[in-house]
Amino acid sequence: MRARPLHAIVLICCLSCGGAASETRAPSSAAPAANATSSEASSGAPPAPQAPKSAGSELTDNTPVAFRADFSGAKVVHPWNVFGAQSGNREVKGGADGLSIRIADAERAWDAVGARTAKLKVDGDFDLRGRFRDFSTHGNGSTKLIVVDASNPRGEAAYVERIQIDGKNLFKFGGEVDGSLETWGFVPTDAAGGDLRIERAGNMLHAYARPNERSPWSEIGKGQATPKSMPRIVKFGVKLSAEAHKSAQVRWVELTLNGQVIRME
Repeated sequence: MRARPLHAIVLICCLSCGGAASETRAPSSAAPAANATSSEASSGAPPAPQAPKSAGSELTDNTPVAFRADFSGAKVVHPWNVFGAQSGNREVKGGADGLSIRIADAERAWDAVGARTAKLKVDGDFDLRGRFRDFSTHGNGSTKLIVVDASNPRGEAAYVERIQIDGKNLFKFGGEVDGSLETWGFVPTDAAGGDLRIERAGNMLHAYARPNERSPWSEIGKGQATPKSMPRIVKFGVKLSAEAHKSAQVRWVELTLNGQVIRME
């Protein structure tokens, strides 16, 4: 069953003294705007202004979203957990142009750096979409939109990526099955930017890509049964990898999620 779209959630991270972190589910919808009163209508006064409709996002077909990433600050803070970053060599930083990820000199094969949600999870069906720009790599490298087990975020339960490998350039859909990464579909591309999408509906996963917001989504491969490595509650994020002693970079300028969000305060 497809997740119902939700209004944007403002995430507030609070520090508690001695208490355990609590989990709160996002409300399914906001209250509808009130109509103008009958007294206003009878008096001939202009109706009270209504709240503007959500501007939504080009990534979500102009519908409200449960979560939209804010990468405008230089420091990447909650709900994000930055991994693999080292000053000067591997870095993750925000800004007006989005989330910039860079590997200057990879120390090992498929050296990785990125950010995934820490104080934010999604329960059940979801529709995760991301827009990347300026992807480049010397040698083998990739940038990924990833979904991970909330209790064990080191693996990649599912991902859709832009990869350059052995001279080939692809959009690729894959995930982890019994401890090994599998490829579920791929399509050739030379794009340095575009939109990537992973959707879970019931027990099926689908992945899509498109070159820009004016183009229709194209499915990558076929729908895949949800692997055991993807439980009901998951986290998500973005990742950049590079070949040993090579460089890579990318910007993620938008990331949205539709689904039932759980936030930890």
